[in-house]
Amino acid sequence: RHHFKLASLEELATAPEAARALYHILEEFFTPAGRDGALLLGVIRRVLPASVRVEHATWDALPLVASRHELLREVDPLAFTPGVVEHGPYGSADEYYDTYFRLMRCEGFGALSDGIGSLLKGKLDARDMNVYKDVAVLGVRFSTQGGADAMTIVLTYRPLVPKRGNRAAAEIMFGNLLCLSLDGSFSEPLWAVVAHCEVDGARARTFVQLCTEYNPCDDLSALLKLQRSKVTLMAES
Repeated sequence: RHHFKLASLEELATAPEAARALYHILEEFFTPAGRDGALLLGVIRRVLPASVRVEHATWDALPLVASRHELLREVDPLAFTPGVVEHGPYGSADEYYDTYFRLMRCEGFGALSDGIGSLLKGKLDARDMNVYKDVAVLGVRFSTQGGADAMTIVLTYRPLVPKRGNRAAAEIMFGNLLCLSLDGSFSEPLWAVVAHCEVDGARARTFVQLCTEYNPCDDLSALLKLQRSKVTLMAES
């Protein structure tokens, strides 16, 4: 029997690399059984994506999606980004990576964060970000990819602002990042990547794969929540 002493949620949130490593060790090697094991994994998973603070994490521990704090502009990631060295070399390779990886994240998620902020204030210009409503699960497909199980979810939806020609999904391209909110607040986002998109007249179907590592729950729980929610919004990055 293995015993683990867990730090507080806040302590785990300030050390996301340790929390993520602990989660994978438990999941892969120990496979905790029963309610206690599931609860332990759930607690650790809970703090992985949403609670990462950009001011606390090293560049190589930052998530590949925007944290909740960045998405809702609770923190300005630029405030914790080192300035670009215009003359002379950087102090170290790590300093160089830290600077440009943080700048890349700011550029990559800035428009999404600004768009969600405008949406929540009721001031979104439809030209700035694609947002979809009436998101519903049409089907699920399970497969094996690279020796690992994979789940693809088929979603239907309508644009928040109607578009000409009923091209509801024409702009959603393979590989695009999607940010879904089950209650429309985006305070606990679900992240997914577009695997395939089909448009048949006015009907649009998008096949997505969840970004499991960066979501607050496992794929099955996320699927059940998506099926139950009647007010899910989906923003396209």
